[in-house]
Amino acid sequence: MHLHPTNPNPASNYQKYLWCRNLIEIGLRLFMITIFIVITQTCFGQVTIVVESIPNATPPSDTIFLTGNFNNWRTNDPEYILRKQLDGKLAFRFDKPAYTEIEYKFTRGSWVKVESSPSNQYMPNRKLVVTEESPVVYTTIDNWQDLGGAQPISLIAFYYSSVAFLASILLFLIYRTNKKDPVRMKVFTIFNGFMVTVFSAAVVLQVANAIWINHVEMILQVTLFLWGPLVYSFLLGFRKNPFKVKMSWLILPAFGMIVLTVMEIKNLELVNFMNSHWRGLNHGYVGICSAAAINTAICLWLSYKTIFDINPNRKVTNQFTKWFFNLNLLVAILLFGGFCGFAFQIPELMMEDYDPIFVILSALVIVEMYYLWRFPEILSEAPAPSAPIALELKEELEKLMIEEQAFKNPELSKAELSQLLDTKPHVLSKMINDYYGKNFRDYINSYRIMAFIKLAEEGQLERFTFLALAHEVGFNSKSTFNLAFKKYTNESPRDYFKERIRK
Repeated sequence: MHLHPTNPNPASNYQKYLWCRNLIEIGLRLFMITIFIVITQTCFGQVTIVVESIPNATPPSDTIFLTGNFNNWRTNDPEYILRKQLDGKLAFRFDKPAYTEIEYKFTRGSWVKVESSPSNQYMPNRKLVVTEESPVVYTTIDNWQDLGGAQPISLIAFYYSSVAFLASILLFLIYRTNKKDPVRMKVFTIFNGFMVTVFSAAVVLQVANAIWINHVEMILQVTLFLWGPLVYSFLLGFRKNPFKVKMSWLILPAFGMIVLTVMEIKNLELVNFMNSHWRGLNHGYVGICSAAAINTAICLWLSYKTIFDINPNRKVTNQFTKWFFNLNLLVAILLFGGFCGFAFQIPELMMEDYDPIFVILSALVIVEMYYLWRFPEILSEAPAPSAPIALELKEELEKLMIEEQAFKNPELSKAELSQLLDTKPHVLSKMINDYYGKNFRDYINSYRIMAFIKLAEEGQLERFTFLALAHEVGFNSKSTFNLAFKKYTNESPRDYFKERIRK
């Protein structure tokens, strides 16, 4: 009998094959059903008018009507309202046109608010010849007679563009910094590149017309699901002993959102529920809002220990990561609050747009600029050795200190000790910081003080002076010894031994 260790269970592999084949068959059937629905809905002499762009100055609350010879030119006929499609464009479908030639115009409810030419002049009636080919007519609205293309200046759009510029400056600052940790540099670069994209989209939301706004919102709803994994990977670069979760699991919801967005852009009937009364968060969805909040909360929970797992001697880095974590936690709370507001109809919690989230994220960019400008060492800190290497180095160092008493060398330096351990000085320094919470000099002096106390308790103070014993354990001056002893015991040498040795 021959054993095949690489294929221990052929039956299991066959079951996986059957499962994959069935899944593909189901997918093909769903695809054919979708094609059938699309074909059957467009083969009965329908005429669809699609508006691809409207003036930027169009008030979001206004309704756009179709008026023409088919409804006696009523400017506010509720049966001829342009409806928003899933892809953000406006459309109206004539199921059975009563005329072979349609004449029409677009209005916002009255002849005062009728469409006009790009130069705000009178426009002749639009015309459309109806045939049996079920045409789809694509058009644009250039201007409104009462608005004339006017658009108020958006101060918040100027603010968002400034934040996008600030994030661009941060990218340059990161590039110019003396970088010792490539992982940390990478996460900073990805994060700030992401922020440039987000705030560029925020500017478009303020100045674009309603159709383009809908397109940008489709991008932002994917961004909401990418945000949590991005924060997790960013904070992971600061941990001493990171535990890792596969990023593929964290980004899986974002891929699902991308598929949903593509289906929405294609106006597939399968996702018509997305255009229902559940829409909220400035044409986002209550379901998307809640799912994004949960996704972000999970990623924050995974990286929570990061803000408590950084070297205690690096207070600036600790402060920065706490600011970063807390601001992102506020984003997750806002998302969840928006979900609760729309789901339970609580007006105080409802968010009509993304501005509260953008304001918090702008504060994040400002905090990042402050810390990187004043404390560039956040980026230039040397990377920590991997856990197994650091642990092995720690054991070798303790053996060198305890068994060989290398600390008794008064000229012992970081470079010399690194050479004895066959490592680099910055690696040794970071390992001492991470495991002992001390710098190199305090670490060495702690061994010297412990050796001094041991000699004193063995009765050596009766034969030698404090200074003689200090020289014996590696100190080269009285002042250095006194400072190190007080820092270690919070007492001077004489006060410490007054009651312990010389009773």
